[in-house]
Formats: sequence, structure tokens, C-alpha cells
Amino acid sequence: MTKVYILGVGVKKFGKYENMSLEQIGRESVINALEDARIDIDEIESVFCGNVFGGTLAGQRVLNDLTTTGVPVININNACASSSTALNLAYSSIKSGMNDFALAIGVENLSALGSGVLPTPPHDIDAESGLTLPAIYAMRAKRYTETYGIDSKLLSEVAVKNRIHGSKNPYAHFYQKPNLTKEQVLDSMMIADPITLLQSSPKSDGAASVILCSERVLKRYKEKAVEMIASVVVSGKFKRGFHDMALPDEPTVESIEKAYKMAGVSAEDIDVVELHDAFSIAEVLYTEALGFCEYGKGIEMLVEGRTYYDGDKPINVSGGLLSRGHAVGATGLAQVAEINWQLLEKAPGFQVKNPKVGLTLTSGGGISNFQNGTSVVNILSI
Repeated sequence: MTKVYILGVGVKKFGKYENMSLEQIGRESVINALEDARIDIDEIESVFCGNVFGGTLAGQRVLNDLTTTGVPVININNACASSSTALNLAYSSIKSGMNDFALAIGVENLSALGSGVLPTPPHDIDAESGLTLPAIYAMRAKRYTETYGIDSKLLSEVAVKNRIHGSKNPYAHFYQKPNLTKEQVLDSMMIADPITLLQSSPKSDGAASVILCSERVLKRYKEKAVEMIASVVVSGKFKRGFHDMALPDEPTVESIEKAYKMAGVSAEDIDVVELHDAFSIAEVLYTEALGFCEYGKGIEMLVEGRTYYDGDKPINVSGGLLSRGHAVGATGLAQVAEINWQLLEKAPGFQVKNPKVGLTLTSGGGISNFQNGTSVVNILSI
């Protein structure tokens, strides 16, 4: 089986594009990726597009006016993990020898939905009874802070850190916005106690594209490229009854363990991480799930500065979902683009010192009795 490399990445800055269509937003990221890869779109053999709220045939619509080659275009809706799942399928198509070139696209235009909470899955008992994602993460935050005897106000430090990171990233929703104080985060509107507005990711528009290639063709285009050494998708199992919300959910832990095994690495080897901080407590739980510290020590690790860009375990140097933004169907690939830039030491914002191995973790929503709809982990190496 061949090695798989990232030949090019492209991102459409996350933000608000009320006067742009989904097709326009996605197309810009594809063009940027093609320019980075230095190839023509007619060389792409398969396309995988992640999107949640844009309707049918999103991939075909994005590619309209760019190509007429008739290659397979596969559309994926896996909630927030849609584009991470698209990348996993692109990776698999090359790893198996089926393709030499594959394109993964993630795109979302949430402005088209207007304001308010995003639509929930139909006939989902939890959502219909008010247990939406903000409420679920608030319950996790309550359980976590009470279990470990932690002041819930410390969760605000996640938003403070990620705003510092995102303010330097030109692809972030909150690029060049003022840094936040802990007091500002805590004084913002309460969403679901103890989660405030500034501890919640914004609804963003945006897109990201990644072009993968096989080892066989890499040298035609580039002398140096980032290798994908693991890509794992794990979906939740049907499970009723109690589960401890102070702990990371089982699909996340399983996806991390499988990815570490596939890549032949451990937590100690990871130099930089982009993970799914949809709400502040999520970054803390996933920091612990990755094995960077003991359970209950994630906030301590943050407060000590270890997860800042110049710490020993930098997390969400792009700004994460809290500051780079959360264009649902595009988030996973935006994470991968950031790690790719970090490993090439070409980060558009803060650059981590001499990283060799990076990881992305995307969590794909949830429905009743499943804990987590999908968890996707990608590990990259230079």
C-alpha cells in the first residue's frame, strides 16, 4: 500500500459571506488548493465533499465551471466531521492504490440559515426535549468541574487562549479582533450554565480543500510534502443509560487509540494539535483524551501555558472553532490545512517551533443514545 501525501491545501477565510453562495465559497478553496499543489483539476481522479446544510450535490455544484471530467464526486454529511470523513475517504482511495490524486472539499454557508440554533436531526428525542449541543456541553462542564473540584470560571481560559491564537490567523473568523479577558468571557451572555456566548463557537461561512497524492507521483510536483500517517473514523455505538459526562466520550477515545496505533506514535510524539473546541469544555476533555495529561488536569495544563503556541503541547494555534470559527462542513479540513502549514513551518499565524508530527480531531455531533455521532482523527508527519 502506498504512502499518502498532502500535495496542496486551500482555505476560504472563515467569516460571514451573506452575499456569496455556497458554490462561490467552496470554489475559492478548491482554486487555492490547486494553486498550492501546482496541478490542473483535470488530474484529480476522485472528489469527496463534506457539507451539512447546503443541500444535495454540494460537491458537483462547487465544481461547476471548474471541470467537466466526469470523475466520481461523493458527497458526505457526517455533521461537524463531514469534511474530515471526506478526507478519510480520499486517503483510503489513494492508500488502496485506486487513485494517485484525490480532492477533499469541505464547505458551508451558514449565513443562508439566518440566526438562531442550527437545525437538529428530525425525531431526535434528546433534541426535541431541549437537550441540544449547547445543553449537552453545559452538562459536561457541570459534571467535570464538580467531579474534579474545579472552578467553572476557569473554562473561560480556553476562549482567552484561542482568541489570542485566532487574532493572528488571517483565515480566522476573528482575525485581528481584540484579545479577550477572562472577565469579558464570563460576562458575555449565558447560553447554558456555565457556558457563555464567548465560550461557544460562532456560526461561520467558509471552505477548505485538500489535495492528496500517492508517493509514486509526488516527486513530479514537490520535493517536500506532509505525509498522512493515520486517518481513523469511529462512530458511536447504540448505548442507553448512564455515562460519565466528566470523561471524554468512548468514540473519541477509541478513534485516538486507533490512530496512534496506525501511525505508530504515542501522545508524547504529538507536537501540535487542532481539535474540536465547539465549546470551551470540549478542548479540556479532548486534551485529556489525547493522553497529554491525567483526567481532571486539562485546565491545569492550559492555565500553566502548556497548550499555547509556545508551550510544549500547542493546541488550536489557528484559533480553533472558538476563534477560527466553525463552518460546520468545512471545519475538519481547515484543521488539516493548519497542521499542514505548521509542519511545513509556513503557518499564516503563530508558528510552532520545529513541529514534526501533528494531529487533528473532529467530533461529529450526536443523536440520542449514541454519545458521539462520529469522531475522526488524522495524524500528519513531515
